[in-house]
Amino acid sequence: ALGRVGKTTVNRYLATLRKALRYAWRKLKIIDRAPVIEQYPNERQVEYVFDTKDYQQWIENAEEPLRSASILARNSGITRVEMLNLEKDCVLIRRRPDEDGNWGDLVIKRGLKRRARKRVLKINAEAKEVLERLVTESTCRHVFSQPRHPDRKLEPWVLESEMGRLREKLARDKIKIDSDAGLHTLRHTFLTEAGEYTDAFTLQYIAGHDTIKTTMRY
Repeated sequence: ALGRVGKTTVNRYLATLRKALRYAWRKLKIIDRAPVIEQYPNERQVEYVFDTKDYQQWIENAEEPLRSASILARNSGITRVEMLNLEKDCVLIRRRPDEDGNWGDLVIKRGLKRRARKRVLKINAEAKEVLERLVTESTCRHVFSQPRHPDRKLEPWVLESEMGRLREKLARDKIKIDSDAGLHTLRHTFLTEAGEYTDAFTLQYIAGHDTIKTTMRY
């Protein structure tokens, strides 16, 4: 598996499996105990950030809903899990922007269960345009819906598949893009830029990090 995906991706899937097993053990009582699942050590820390050119090429070639997800990650720092679990009642858009150019709030309260994840992110003009369209197109309670089934919540594999096809398309068109390019690094790019003018504790809140140690890399 590591030949096709990186350690970070494998560890994320292992973490999800670990949570599911703990839930089956502690809440559902359908297994006697949760097995120990070890993650891969020495996970590589991603340093890549999108520059303006790479970002434009990514957005111009991305399918929907990957394009919308990419714009939100780049402009708010929201994670993929939080996007998939984002519901319409969490999108609060005002009639006019405030003095900083923000059009409203994105209330993050669903997704990962850690308390640190619950926070409020600002909606800028680019994010506003995307969110308004997504909310209008979706006929279920979630902001992101299936492309051909707007009454259903978007499944994670859709974004994964579209990212794979996008990388293949860019390669065919001989457009160079870093192998780490993706939704996570779009969030990473947003936080890296925010770290240049935001204090560490505010950035920790925006990122939803459990510890300030994680935030200090920015």
